[in-house]
Amino acid sequence: ASVEKRPDPLMPRPVSVLLVGDSIMGGHLGLYLENTLSAMPGVSAVRHYVVSSGLSGLHDYLWTEAAHDYIRKTKPDVLIVMFGANDSLAVKIAANRGFAHLPSVEFEDQYAMKVRLFLQNTAPYVKRVYWIGQPAVLHRDFTVKYPVLNRIYQTECARFSNAVYIDS
Repeated sequence: ASVEKRPDPLMPRPVSVLLVGDSIMGGHLGLYLENTLSAMPGVSAVRHYVVSSGLSGLHDYLWTEAAHDYIRKTKPDVLIVMFGANDSLAVKIAANRGFAHLPSVEFEDQYAMKVRLFLQNTAPYVKRVYWIGQPAVLHRDFTVKYPVLNRIYQTECARFSNAVYIDS
């Protein structure tokens, strides 16, 4: 017996997708996602990335504001996000303009606040947010740091009914 496929009521076609992030979104993964999604009937995808950027405040690019502006301009249904490699270095603390480093509770608290702010300024304006976590790597620094970032992304996405964390 055939199973009737019903369209997702939250995601009727056509679907527009905005992909944002750092160099990984700018590289092979982002290009693959953009091309694969754009090749699907009824799906359009636009990618915006900034190499050597992130949410930590170490970079001049203000992702929370930029993503909100891109959402306002392009009106996507879906937002796909990937940050983190650059953010694992340190996080800028607004109150005293100092920095917190991994591993520390202060880093985790401050970075979680930045991820939450990003989601607060983007999730209400799209039907779905998919946050791609950092990949498993064999590197003396990132092997320890990426799981911390991924735990933060997963926890913060769980606060929003339309946000999904994707473990990579």
